[in-house]
Amino acid sequence: MLEALFSLLIVSILLSLLLMYLQGLRRMDTSLYDGEDDISISQLRLIYVLSDTCYADGSLYLSYYDKDMQVSLQKDRLIMQPGYQVFLQDVDDAYFTQREECIYLVYKHKKQEIKERIIGC
Repeated sequence: MLEALFSLLIVSILLSLLLMYLQGLRRMDTSLYDGEDDISISQLRLIYVLSDTCYADGSLYLSYYDKDMQVSLQKDRLIMQPGYQVFLQDVDDAYFTQREECIYLVYKHKKQEIKERIIGC
């Protein structure tokens, strides 16, 4: 009887440690994108500032170094074309919207809430 109680104690301790470990992994998964997002948004803002003309209609259209570029969502990635420069990865939905003179990026990563970031005014 004493051995059974002792084994139950050990199993309960191991299960509690496992649950704490899994919760830590879940939090790490959601914060994984935050640093990458900040870098990508900074790059988009720099391109916006260096562009001659810029407007948003779902995608972001800009004239960057005398080339017409488009930033849009393709295959779970936010990319700039022509070429294939990737800004955001593992994105469920992303679109650009223009309110008054400001352009915003609205996006959502897998299993996360919708985020809205300003690109420029």
